[in-house]
Amino acid sequence: MTQLDATTVRRLAKGAIAALLRRAHPDVPLPRACAASDVRLVEECTLNGTWDAETVEQMHLDAIEGAFDRSKSRDPTPTFIWGHPRHFLANVRVGREKRLKAAAVPRSKPAHDEPAAPHAWVAEHMRRAAGDLDRIPEPAPSKVPPLSPPPLSSHPHPRSMP
Repeated sequence: MTQLDATTVRRLAKGAIAALLRRAHPDVPLPRACAASDVRLVEECTLNGTWDAETVEQMHLDAIEGAFDRSKSRDPTPTFIWGHPRHFLANVRVGREKRLKAAAVPRSKPAHDEPAAPHAWVAEHMRRAAGDLDRIPEPAPSKVPPLSPPPLSSHPHPRSMP
């Protein structure tokens, strides 16, 4: 494996922090800049030099998932995830196990297994439906009179009475 250059490590670190913020606060827009101390924490865990960029990126995503599982009562902080290499690798292990377990679960089949309609049948059905729309008569005019505003009362407002 080749050692990652500083630009790639910085890009991966910022991407990991952005992924954490998106996971923790999905409805809030991402900030324009990351805290330099947070970026340094992530870079320290990435500077091993034995992984390629794709592996490091997946490790950060697994670490974020693992940290959300391991944190007790609130969203994990960058220090919780990347503060120490042992914590980082523990979070990676938990997140990877969760990801692999989810991938191993067979997807359930739909409740009914109807064969797909052939393309020609769908096209013919749509053509007929479009022709039927042209033959639909206009609705008959309504015999109900339109609503009018209620008449104004001739009595004064109760608060304006002496």
